[in-house]
Amino acid sequence: MAPIPQPGDISPGFMVEEDRCFRLVYSNQLQSTHCPEPARWCGRWMDAKSRVRQVWACEAHAGALEGVRWVA
Repeated sequence: MAPIPQPGDISPGFMVEEDRCFRLVYSNQLQSTHCPEPARWCGRWMDAKSRVRQVWACEAHAGALEGVRWVA
C-alpha cells in the first residue's frame, strides 16, 4: 500500500502553461494544483507517452528538463 501523500509532494500529471511550473503538487487539501513557485526555467520534458514538450519550471523542478534556459 502506498503512503498517503503530503502537501507539496509531486502529484501525477502535469500542466503546460506558459510562465507556470509544469509540475502538479498536492495542496493542503491533498488536491492537485500547480506548483506555487515562480517559473524561472524553460526546457524540454518527455511525458509518459514519450512526447517531448516545451515546459516552464521552478528552480526545484528544473532538474527534470533537458535543454534548460533561464527565462526570468
